[in-house]
Amino acid sequence: MELRDGLDGLVLISDHVYHACLAHALMTEREEVMGLLLGDVEHEVKIWASMTLQRSDKRPDRVEIAPEQLVAAVELAEKLKEVMKCSCRVVGWCLQIFAFFHTWIVFFQ
Repeated sequence: MELRDGLDGLVLISDHVYHACLAHALMTEREEVMGLLLGDVEHEVKIWASMTLQRSDKRPDRVEIAPEQLVAAVELAEKLKEVMKCSCRVVGWCLQIFAFFHTWIVFFQ
């Protein structure tokens, strides 16, 4: 799947990651949910893996990334890098806001 981001150009997201994020959002439609996106950045952003985050805040309208989960994502990216023999890192996160069910926000850094 291709997404266009007006600032940075082309974003390529695998069907597998898209469906995983969609399923996660649908299963928790009454709370905000967040996931980390793994892949690489060259001329465009390529996303081929995701990591669902566990909620640490009990309020349905809040979601945070615990430092341990971020470390786990970086370690997963390192393992994928070794297995796939290509560059892999945490390239962004996705956020589904329950008040705007049909809204996904995808950030890249």
